[in-house]
Amino acid sequence: MHHPQFQSRLTMFALLAGAIALAGCTGTAQTIAPKSTVEVTATVMATPCAGKYTSTASGFSMNCPAGWVVQSSASIPHGVVFLSPDKTAGFIVTREDTYVAAGQYSAYLRSYLSKVGAKNVTVAVNHQPMTIGANTWTVSTATFTKDGTNYTVNQYALEHNGKSVFVESLAPTATFVAVQPEVHNALASMNIT
Repeated sequence: MHHPQFQSRLTMFALLAGAIALAGCTGTAQTIAPKSTVEVTATVMATPCAGKYTSTASGFSMNCPAGWVVQSSASIPHGVVFLSPDKTAGFIVTREDTYVAAGQYSAYLRSYLSKVGAKNVTVAVNHQPMTIGANTWTVSTATFTKDGTNYTVNQYALEHNGKSVFVESLAPTATFVAVQPEVHNALASMNIT
């Protein structure tokens, strides 16, 4: 049984994967319906992200990577998608209303990867905490194939005041390492409220 916000996180992940698959789409409002086993259609607002970004609904603030855009949707109140300038990489920040045990983080990652149509999924868990900025994360890494493209995703997860916070960073495997410094810089500036 998944926690109540699992469907919201699944929808956010599907939006991120769909946005990356639709690389090059621009505009202030888009309807994204990624090809997957989960039918997701949400109107999202894409806005340039400059400097510090604050989400009171998700309970965090952080510095945005230069040139990236932010997408949010009223249908997904506890999550925000950040997309690279070329829309080939991104990350999601979500906050659960409940606590998810650290031992379940990788199961969550595997479960929603399968729900968005990912194939050949492998998940590796780094049980050593990773401190980035003021926060200490449990990190899981997954690789998978979707629509003929190989992807890598890092899931950063932690508990804060009885609630779980997740950040999933996604990019094609060929460019994943190049994007991670920008994601880590954003995480280093993250303040969770």
